[in-house]
Amino acid sequence: MVTTRGQHARRAQGIKGPASLVGKIKARAAKPPVPLQQNIPAAVQKHIAQLKHGGSKQAARARGKRLQVRILGANRVFSGSVYIPDYSAAREPDSTRLLDVAASMQAGHTIVYWCDGSAAQGFLGAGVAWTDSDKEMSEEYELGYNTGSSQDAELFAIAAALGQAKLEVQRGRDVQLVRIYTDAQMVLKALNDGTRCPLGPLVSAETALEGLYERTDFLTNAGIEVELLWVKGHSNSRGNCLADEVADRAVKSQIRRRGHTTWKPELTSDADVPDNFKQMGQDWADEWLYRANPHQGWKRKRTMCTWMLELSDKDEPTAPRASPELQVSGEDSAGDPGGFMIPETNHQSSLILDELIFNLRNQWSTIDAQIEKLEILIARNGGRELCRGPGRDGC
Repeated sequence: MVTTRGQHARRAQGIKGPASLVGKIKARAAKPPVPLQQNIPAAVQKHIAQLKHGGSKQAARARGKRLQVRILGANRVFSGSVYIPDYSAAREPDSTRLLDVAASMQAGHTIVYWCDGSAAQGFLGAGVAWTDSDKEMSEEYELGYNTGSSQDAELFAIAAALGQAKLEVQRGRDVQLVRIYTDAQMVLKALNDGTRCPLGPLVSAETALEGLYERTDFLTNAGIEVELLWVKGHSNSRGNCLADEVADRAVKSQIRRRGHTTWKPELTSDADVPDNFKQMGQDWADEWLYRANPHQGWKRKRTMCTWMLELSDKDEPTAPRASPELQVSGEDSAGDPGGFMIPETNHQSSLILDELIFNLRNQWSTIDAQIEKLEILIARNGGRELCRGPGRDGC
């Protein structure tokens, strides 16, 4: 093998390899280093920020258990009864599942509630539905932005239903049984087993978990049975469908007022933690940060509940609708003066518009997720793997 003069020179300098490779090494060494942050895809930067602000999911689970013990004590037991029926029983229509309490409901001694939680674009909402003198009643709860997960909203809904029952008892109603249906099977299992349970949205110093236990104890101490039952969500239960729609409406109202068009994660730091959570201790401050930095998206699906409610609405005779117009009210639903109120005659049109907006947002969320996955894949493979294969010409 013949050795060239250039190879002799490179060996004398202690450099091995072809001239082209040496040139690349020298050229790269001459360039100023690129900041590391610019080379990290957006999805990876987001994950790193989440680890810095609020910790990992494993740390969040351990912290949640510590906070639960601090709220409830080490050995507190849920004083109500939890029932998780088999799948077929959980899908029964309400007319079948309420046969055993129909007479007691008619006499006013049994109150049945359906509750549900909802999450979209960082906003949480909860809904409770029940019947009163054969009239369908409901209550919606707006739970704020980045205050927790959908499971937190589900637990809040159960606590809210118990709060409604407590009010009925305080008003003097002779109640013997309070039955609550929810599709949050995970929450029911946690209450039944005494394992780690969602705390509820962080909207005040008193958590929904604490309120749930206290209201249940109030009812059971008054000699009232409390039953929590699992119902298959978005199935044959009209009560569950009503609660689902009410919870979604609470979320949509918040999105509409805030004017969100796309879901954009907003990273927060220690300086953003409210003073009341800082005063409660480091675990509470870290929990607030963990929730304030969004960890997951949300996708709305069209379910059987939507069709059930639409069909039932079509069966009801409706009066001719007046022409829609905006009315100025003294304050809007958030309590701000000078807000605008959409009259009831335009409510159905508003719901249809909300559904269309949600569909568009979901499409953009899907595209954003695909882009993030592509960025991660490119970063892992150095941009090479995606360029191999027939018809790609090495990019």
